[in-house]
Amino acid sequence: KEFSATVVRYADAATAVRTKTEHNAAEGRKTEKKESIRKELERDLEKTEQSIREAKPKTESILPATPASTEAVKVLENAEQSAVKSRVKIETDSYGEAFLLQQESKRKTEEAKVLIEADTRIKIKKNRLPL
Repeated sequence: KEFSATVVRYADAATAVRTKTEHNAAEGRKTEKKESIRKELERDLEKTEQSIREAKPKTESILPATPASTEAVKVLENAEQSAVKSRVKIETDSYGEAFLLQQESKRKTEEAKVLIEADTRIKIKKNRLPL
């Protein structure tokens, strides 16, 4: 009986160590996954912010202002605000919300680029029309 009790005690101790080790390993994997997600979100956000920075001067150079260029400026400002909000969500580990805001920012940036391009093409066509 004494031997059996000793074996049970050691088995329980081994089980506790194994359980703790597995728990720590699982937590480590969660942390690694979070860091991986965070880095990916930050990388994508940098690209979006770069795209916004590249589009801004184009909106400022469109003269005279047209409804399309005015709308492009507004859309680009909204894209920038979404990017800022996404950065805040990343910092607070709210990765799902950060992702959604980032996607919104990307869409708005692309929309602004399309508006700028359309406005530029319309002006070029107008200048080429024979009088």
